[in-house]
Amino acid sequence: MLQTHRFAAMLALALALGFAGQPCAWALTDAGAPTEAEIAAHAQREETRARIQRERDALDQQRRKDEAACYQRFAVEDCLSGVRAKAHEVQTRLRREELQINDAERRDKTAQRLRSIEQKQQDAKDAAAGAVPRTPTPRVSASSRAQHESDARERAARQQTHERTRQAENASRAAAQPGREAEARERFDEKQKAAEERRAKHRQAKSDAAASGRKPAGGLPTPP
Repeated sequence: MLQTHRFAAMLALALALGFAGQPCAWALTDAGAPTEAEIAAHAQREETRARIQRERDALDQQRRKDEAACYQRFAVEDCLSGVRAKAHEVQTRLRREELQINDAERRDKTAQRLRSIEQKQQDAKDAAAGAVPRTPTPRVSASSRAQHESDARERAARQQTHERTRQAENASRAAAQPGREAEARERFDEKQKAAEERRAKHRQAKSDAAASGRKPAGGLPTPP
């Protein structure tokens, strides 16, 4: 609500300045409604124009006083040349400022016209397709853009952290894999060795039984 009131106040100021007969007056036209930023920029430009005009008036009064004082001196022409050169320097600076704000104003008007053309083209497409003309897309405020960018950065940071954690876990598993394989081979070798020892004992027992005439014991189970 506060932003709406502020926008309405700025719009009223722009309209008042537009109808005040300024040299480069800016007002609402068929080029489309200005944005809040454009209205604020226009108000600032009108303030600058008023300040330039005040400086010009003061400069003109001061120049006349200085020229009158020159006529009381011996070197009148040299004095007048100095006064006029100083006034010309200030006038040049003020004119440069004025041209800059005029250029900015033309850019704003061009942007408004482009928006109006795009809106009319879109409305024509909607009408041809039998659709209801769309309402202008609300402009995203600077604070909203900043919040969206902050959220995007946070999501990217979380994704990077997750990716680094996953890579570390994979590296840890890869580093531990050779150790597990070595343990498995060692257990297999131990089992094979134990089985071979049992078979050797069984053969020795059969040999001893055959030598003593005893019936040999039953065979050993097949090792896993």
